[in-house]
Amino acid sequence: EAFDKKLSFCPWNTPTKVIEESDVVFGHFEIETFKMNAFKLCEEGVSIKDLLKKSSLIVSGHFHTKSEQDNIMYLGSQMEFFWNDAHDNKYFHVLDTETRSLTPVRNPHTLFHRIRYDDTNNDYGDYPFTDLDGKFVKIVVINKSDLYGFDRFVDRVQSRKILELKIAENFEEFVGKNVKDGEISVEDTSELLYTYVDAVDTDLDKDRIKKEMSSLMIEAQSLEIA
Repeated sequence: EAFDKKLSFCPWNTPTKVIEESDVVFGHFEIETFKMNAFKLCEEGVSIKDLLKKSSLIVSGHFHTKSEQDNIMYLGSQMEFFWNDAHDNKYFHVLDTETRSLTPVRNPHTLFHRIRYDDTNNDYGDYPFTDLDGKFVKIVVINKSDLYGFDRFVDRVQSRKILELKIAENFEEFVGKNVKDGEISVEDTSELLYTYVDAVDTDLDKDRIKKEMSSLMIEAQSLEIA
């Protein structure tokens, strides 16, 4: 049978004024007020009003999280690419061209696993460590009152077949009221880093911190810029 549906496929940065009215419009749009990821909304870009009249179903890629408003649907990425994708369900979709309905098919495979560690209210003895196999793991430390218990937990995480482990500690002492105003130089990047460390009210070894930050700065400067 002849296919009598009109589909429009719009590449990135296609002006809305040149998009033809179609049964279904596919695009790579950046539309304001839609979720860019699980944490952030798009604050500028194409207006929803400029697209609504183009079709009864507008399907877009680009943003990594699945969402919809009116007749516009962001499918989200089909898999996890970055840490912002962690614990945000990913889908493939099947389009029925007759009914214009989209059926989501959940992707069961995940790549990132974030653990918010707070031992004030949680017991991590029965944590499902097998869920970590084959994944990038990040432990975000909210509170660790039992240092030995935390070390044991980290050991059990590292005993799994994970791809990488990162531990994000709470560094509130390095921000806000704990940094002395007027004592930070912005002459150049290295001077900025060193004077910032000097201005922090902390008992940590500041010379060691400076050394580590200097090493990171050199490594960053050596990276090739695409």
